[in-house]
Order: sequence, then C-alpha cells, then structure tokens
Amino acid sequence: MNTAQDYAFLNKRTAIADKVKHIRQQLNLKYQIIDRISIVLYHEERNTLQTYVLNEHQCSKFSNYEVNFSQCQSLMEIAQGKTARVINDMSVFSNNKKTHSAQVEMAGYQSSFTMPLFYGDNLLGFFFINSYKKNALSAELIEILRHISVMVSLVLHQDLSDINMLKSTIESMKLISQYRDPETGEHLKRMAYYSLLIARKVAQKHNLCDEFIEHLFLYAPLHDLGKLMVPDAILLKPGRLAADEFEQMKQHTTQGKDLIEKLVNIYKLQNIPFIDVLKNIIFCHHEQIDGGGYPMGLTGKDIPIEAKIVAVADIFDALTSVRPYKKAWSNDQAFEELYKMSANKIEFEFVHALDHSRADIEEIQQLFQDEYQDWMND
Repeated sequence: MNTAQDYAFLNKRTAIADKVKHIRQQLNLKYQIIDRISIVLYHEERNTLQTYVLNEHQCSKFSNYEVNFSQCQSLMEIAQGKTARVINDMSVFSNNKKTHSAQVEMAGYQSSFTMPLFYGDNLLGFFFINSYKKNALSAELIEILRHISVMVSLVLHQDLSDINMLKSTIESMKLISQYRDPETGEHLKRMAYYSLLIARKVAQKHNLCDEFIEHLFLYAPLHDLGKLMVPDAILLKPGRLAADEFEQMKQHTTQGKDLIEKLVNIYKLQNIPFIDVLKNIIFCHHEQIDGGGYPMGLTGKDIPIEAKIVAVADIFDALTSVRPYKKAWSNDQAFEELYKMSANKIEFEFVHALDHSRADIEEIQQLFQDEYQDWMND
C-alpha cells in the first residue's frame, strides 16, 4: 500500500468506505494480518466518539458504536500527544474490562494501531487497525500505516468540509436575504441528534451503515432549506395559515430540492457522500405514510427512510420547544401525540425508537437549550 496508484485512489472523490475497503485489501496482499480497519469521528458538542466507517473480518459490536470521549483515557492521551499508539499484545488491558481497549481485546484482537486524526489543531477522530495475531505490527507496516493515516485525515476533512461549505453557504444566504428563521439554531442541533438516536436504534433492522447514519445526522439540519424561498408574511405568521398560504408554504420542499441541486452544481459537489440522502430529506420530510403528505403524496415504504426519521425528530422537537404562540410540551405529552400520529402519519417504529432514548433526549435538551426557553415558560 505505497504505490502512486494507491494514493491516487485515496484522492478520488469516492465514498470513504470504499477507500477503507481498498486500504485493507491492498495491505493484506503483503501482510495478510489486517482484520479490522475503523474510523471514528469526534463530536465536540457532546464530547463523543462515533463509528463512521468499519471494515472487518467478522462482525463485532463496534458497528453503530458510540462512547463518551472522557471515558477513553488512553485515547485522550493519544490525542493530546498527536502520535500513534502501537500495541502488539492487547492482553495488557485484560485486567481493566471497562476501557475501550479492553473491549477491543475481548473481541479477539491481539494487535492494535491507533492514530488520532487531526486537521490543523482540530481533532477529527481516530484511525484504528487491528489484527487477531499478536506481534502483527512490524516496523515497516507501522511506517506505512502512519502515511495512510495522514491521507485518511485529508480525505475525512474534505468530506466534512464539503458539507460544512453547504451549511455555511445557506447561512450566508439567510443573512444576505435578511431571512428570519422562526426555528433556532439549537432546534436544528437537537433535531439532528434526535435523528441520530433513532437511526442508531433501527440500524441493525434496516441495515444502515455507520457512514449513512453520520450523514443523516449531518444533513438533518438542512431539511427546511426551502423555507428560504417562503415570504416572511407566511413563514413568520403566528396564527393558522389560510388555504392559499399553506399551499405556498408546501412548496418549500420542492424549492429546497431545486436549491440544493443548484448549490451542488455551483460548488461542484456532485460527489459529496450520500447526496441523495440530503435531497430525500429536503424533498420528502413532509410525506406521510397514509399518502396525505406532500409534495408527492407518497405512502409507506415509498417514503425514504431518512425522511421518515427526520420527520419524527423534527416534530418531537417542535412539540417540546417554546414558540411565540405556545409553551413547550413535556416529553411525555409530546410522545403521547407522536404515538397518535403514528397511526397513519409517521412511523411507529421510529417514534418507539426515540421514546426508548429518554436519557439521551434529556442530555441533548440540557445541552442545547434555547436562550429564551426558561423565561418564556415562566
């Protein structure tokens, strides 16, 4: 894994999961001992590590895996030192079953290479290589893995930068147009994390890979992009919309899809990972399982799963948030309403998944409170 052709492949605008698969295949041509490659992302807001890409010899519990970074003392030390950790005998962690490294050892891995992924001073996550064999990491292989880690950092940064470029562009459009959003930035963070909670709960049943889940989380805040095109008189109206006003409001799904396609073309982001997931979220998050939604009147399985997940997350946060015309509902009240809606509007399975994430919900609500939340409810 040191040819110009290999590194050219890593520079291609293809899915990072394909690149990780290529890395493992090429390494095993010579070394035949690479049984697991994993990339985890660091989420600074919640101080968590989340599996992003996983390629391994046999399935383990590290797919769809999240851990609080503060509980990973050894990883924190590695990040602080900005250097690789090489372990050729994972049994050194056997006496402390609570550490992340011990869990890796318990999964059968005997050798481990860990490298923190940085772009500048920003921690992006970690790159892991594991083998079922002891003493699998030779000096030659370690040097190759160090070079690969640099490439992985650049690839990961590019993927995330493209998405952040879209988000920044949209925020700039709001400022230039003097757009006033009735939904706060904290709302968008909360509903994105709720989407993440749901997706992780249903991942195994629906065969959702970690990379899909991460991009669902990243794209969820853009679901109402089309509201940039809705006149303030309608968007900010405190009361019930008239029939013609509601018809105009409904167009934000179609207008949002058109706008994102134009932005993708302008910035040449056609190869941005899971771009269709973003388009589906924007276009379909108001569809309903009985066909009563818009813009297409899709039913049941015809509605993309990402749109159905985002819909539940968005409605839950709208119900539990303060608005100029209402107080925040309690979580119990919100779930009671969501279960009613699951009879024919939204997916019961996703409501149930979110309902069984109460501790995480409360943490998210505490972490991302609207500035006016407390005094509006007094």
